[in-house]
Amino acid sequence: DEAVRNEYIALARFFRAYFYFEKIKMFGDVPWYDHTLASDSPDLYKPRDSRELVMQEMIKDINFAIDNLPETHSDYRVTKWTALAFKSRFCLFEGTFRKYHAGDITLQTLPKDAMPYTWYLEQAADAADSFMTDSGYGIYNAEKPSTNYLGLFTKYRVSEGTNKEIILARNYNLDYSVVHSAN
Repeated sequence: DEAVRNEYIALARFFRAYFYFEKIKMFGDVPWYDHTLASDSPDLYKPRDSRELVMQEMIKDINFAIDNLPETHSDYRVTKWTALAFKSRFCLFEGTFRKYHAGDITLQTLPKDAMPYTWYLEQAADAADSFMTDSGYGIYNAEKPSTNYLGLFTKYRVSEGTNKEIILARNYNLDYSVVHSAN
């Protein structure tokens, strides 16, 4: 089934965009790979691609994910809404980075036809607006205003879908030994 296949491709492309976002934040220009590499592939030694190329490929990936992931809410699965929220996040990062670091050496390698920072900020605003108006997510407000924040973070077990603020969570579960070491 093509729709099921596209959903799994969209999931993989979401995580590729996420992977590259972390690399862009850390290193700036990185090599872009859109195919499988063998251990002896000469592409393993290719130089870095421009930040603009990587960002444009990330946007293609995330737009594909937005178009092909399910719209149903899930606390623990990537959905269309997770992808929209993530697009807003990385476009906001890139737009503000380009605006406030215009003279930095990290941006001197951008091609002349690179999108301006305003384009990225518009992409972020459009994605955020679509998320806020269409997703059904909202601020947690299940208790009294004085205890909402406490209630959001101190529940031992939360039934999936009961908290409209959770976009994507990790299901820590002592029964399955999925735990963390945060204090």
